[in-house]
Amino acid sequence: MNKEISINTEKFSVVLGASGSLGLSLVSHLVEKGEKVRAVTRTPASYWDNPAEIVLADISTLSGAEKACIDASVVYNCVFPPEIEHVIKVCLKNRSKLILADCLSIYDCGSGPMNETTPYLVNNRETAKRRVLLENLLISTRKSHNLNFVIARGSDMFGPGVIVSTMGSTIFRNALAGRSSTLIGDIDLPHTYTYSKDFAYAMEQLGTSDKATGGVWHVPSAPTLTTNQFLDLIYTQAGTLKKVRRLGQSTLNFMGIFNRQIRAAKREKLYQFENPFVSDHSKFSKTFTENITPHEIAIKETLDWFSSY
Repeated sequence: MNKEISINTEKFSVVLGASGSLGLSLVSHLVEKGEKVRAVTRTPASYWDNPAEIVLADISTLSGAEKACIDASVVYNCVFPPEIEHVIKVCLKNRSKLILADCLSIYDCGSGPMNETTPYLVNNRETAKRRVLLENLLISTRKSHNLNFVIARGSDMFGPGVIVSTMGSTIFRNALAGRSSTLIGDIDLPHTYTYSKDFAYAMEQLGTSDKATGGVWHVPSAPTLTTNQFLDLIYTQAGTLKKVRRLGQSTLNFMGIFNRQIRAAKREKLYQFENPFVSDHSKFSKTFTENITPHEIAIKETLDWFSSY
């Protein structure tokens, strides 16, 4: 006889990776909406100022995932890279909806603006391989056990607290200090950048609506600029002179001889800056209400944050 599964009927959200930029933004947004929120992290951030319940847990273990996700109606996974195997088990047990934050680095960007049906480009890129395996796991679990999941994909992210990203902390701190910034590829090609707060708002919509289930959705981003234009906005708002050092393929090839991280960056990321890298979120726009922060406002909020921390 199958054991009966009790379903939690209280609206209760769990945010995994809550001390990261996206997780913090999502927790803040959910709290502002009056939702009951459990913020899960391995170590709390020093700048935490939310009234949400904080739970310290390691979701790479089954016991940690159970501690983190017990009784959740919606689980938002903002962990990069995602720790998902045990989270899936707990979501199935609790019949929770799982919303997984992801990026666009899985796609072949050379065929035009990327939407949810754009072909994947895997080749020898390990991060893309892992993303394909993860998506296949979610799809197969939905077919076999009716897992309710959504993959929310945004482009290169920036925002308060974003550290490791093309437009992460290094760029914003360089702009504030008037230092030069180093970037790879062609900075005069269009490249979509997604604001972390807009990403969080979209995840909440995907998590609370029955219109989104069992597939991939691109979250909204402000109109695409070139990377050079985006840098202009950052340095102008910082009040400093823009100085940029560009690393092309030949330079990266030479530097990669001596540095394994540079070899990995060339393999995993360079193609995104040798072609237009443009996100198409029209599927989301046709279904939900967009919440898109203009670049000027988003950049100011990001600069203000990095000025304070």
